[in-house]
Amino acid sequence: MYKLFVPLGRTEPNCVIRLSDNSYIPMDKTNTDYQEYLEWVAKGNTPEEAD
Repeated sequence: MYKLFVPLGRTEPNCVIRLSDNSYIPMDKTNTDYQEYLEWVAKGNTPEEAD
């Protein structure tokens, strides 16, 4: 499961948090963790909204 993260001073997320280990994953298509996230979303899953 994942959660979107919006840094202070920004209005749009720039990474996602993998909740299983609290890892911050940058929204970079070359990042394998982000690729896994995109596959997870493609299967119909939805991340938690940012706080």
